[in-house]
Amino acid sequence: MDGMNYAARPSLLLWMAVLICGHTSAYAQESNNIRLVADALVMTRSEVASQPIIYDVAMPFGNPLLDASDVNFDTIWAGRIEATLHDVMHLGFLQTETAIAQETRSASPANVLFFGAIDASPVDTYTARYNSEFWNGDVSVANRIHPNVGVWAGVGFAELDESFDFVDPLAAVTTGFFSDTKNKMIGFHVGSDIVIRSKGSCRFEGGINGGIYNNDIEVFADTRTIDRRWSQDETAFIGGANIAWVIPFWPVDFRIGYQAIFLTGVALAPDQSASFNLFTNAGTANVGDVVYHGGILGIEFVR
Repeated sequence: MDGMNYAARPSLLLWMAVLICGHTSAYAQESNNIRLVADALVMTRSEVASQPIIYDVAMPFGNPLLDASDVNFDTIWAGRIEATLHDVMHLGFLQTETAIAQETRSASPANVLFFGAIDASPVDTYTARYNSEFWNGDVSVANRIHPNVGVWAGVGFAELDESFDFVDPLAAVTTGFFSDTKNKMIGFHVGSDIVIRSKGSCRFEGGINGGIYNNDIEVFADTRTIDRRWSQDETAFIGGANIAWVIPFWPVDFRIGYQAIFLTGVALAPDQSASFNLFTNAGTANVGDVVYHGGILGIEFVR
């Protein structure tokens, strides 16, 4: 009896696969008039570069108590929508926002190294707050060069805004050090998607895209007594790749898969403190890379 049950299990799974994937969706029946995708993404992000920031009271700075790489994001949630209209226009938008805070305690007052400055009245407890928001989108002309292959090219927009602050959580009035970094990007964007049918209307979908952008960088620093603003232009690149397994259900299809996004030529807030000086008002933005990657769960509507 046990042998019969075990032998029946593969047949049951096969029957379920045939039942689900044997259904014929609108995608399999006709070319796309409208294709809408809505995804939720759970991702991780590459860590910021190591850089000691908070030290104990010993001079010149003594023993490091907090490194910039200690303040990193564990899980990042994101949302994405895409639309392809009559295979001639592609629209896309993705946004993610996250924040983290980490408290540092010292046996004696601690020094924060911040844009060439240290606290004139240090305290023994600081909270480091790191906030990051990234979004990108495109408006593109699309063309399906093959029933299973589409391409698009157009204008891409993106923005990466971050803040990296140090505050005394015990102060009646919030005091501390505050910094913001903004990357405002616009450029030329291209992409392609491919559909690989497997069984019936179940299918694999994959995509790759990339673009060259002008990045207008702004860096702000504020100690409540001194504040500065710096700006410069850089060339940035944004690329991405994804793959999804699509299962048809009426009236929408379900998607599960993987997404990766790569940015280079962008300024991150924790990297700027060592690059500028509040007193001399001199410096150059420290640009680097960011990688987001993780899982996709979404729906797709095709008519």
